Amino acid sequence: MEKKLHYCSQQQKNTLVDLLKSTEYEILLSGKFPPHFSFKDAQKKWEEIAALLNSIPGSKKRLETMEEAKTVLSWQDIRSKTKKRKVDQVKYSAGTGGGPSYPDQLTDTDEKILSTMSVVEILGNQDVNETEINFEYENESTPSFNIEYDTDIPLEIHELQAIQPNVEESHIDIPKDHIYCTKTNSQIPVTKGSNKENEAKKKRTVASQRLKDSTIASKALVEIAKEKLEIKKEYYIKKLCILERQVSAIENLAEILKRKPE
Repeated sequence: MEKKLHYCSQQQKNTLVDLLKSTEYEILLSGKFPPHFSFKDAQKKWEEIAALLNSIPGSKKRLETMEEAKTVLSWQDIRSKTKKRKVDQVKYSAGTGGGPSYPDQLTDTDEKILSTMSVVEILGNQDVNETEINFEYENESTPSFNIEYDTDIPLEIHELQAIQPNVEESHIDIPKDHIYCTKTNSQIPVTKGSNKENEAKKKRTVASQRLKDSTIASKALVEIAKEKLEIKKEYYIKKLCILERQVSAIENLAEILKRKPE
């Protein structure tokens, strides 16, 4: 039984991209078809592409539906993987702050595949700012509480000491001049800390901190590279001076030997 392959060869991939970018088949790249272009029309064009690719060494399989054609030809898979590699490359470049290039470089075929997609489709809408995430810690100031008094409270605390129970008569003697405040439901506000204090305690986002650390590390690597170049430069200058002296000494020795009588 013939083994069924489900991936395009490199030659098939290049041919597939060229076909889909051509005027005849570029309509297949759109997710929505115009009224004059039906599902059957799309299926027919995918079958035409499959026939062309099947004539090239690589995977072969009879296509029953348009979706099956897309799967076998791996077009959606190719687009998805190429898009991911491009996004990873952009994130890597942003993370290194202009440092070493991304190890997995895109090929010419990859660039052709990316040209079938818009920038927004690949990287998203760059005009929309990311939501800033701030970590706010509890302020040292005391939070506000509403306290309601439902019992009578003496105005002076020391007056409580004058109230002594009389056990024998089973009642409490209360001084006549003792004064009570009336029952109230008033609220005692407690002032919160200022907004400036709260703003001062906001923590940087993890993403921005990583970017800052990466930029510092990249600058340090650049400085190290410059120092190495300076060391090599000084080394070769000194080596050149030594070689010049050696040549001069050899020339002098040759002159002496010429002047020496035989």
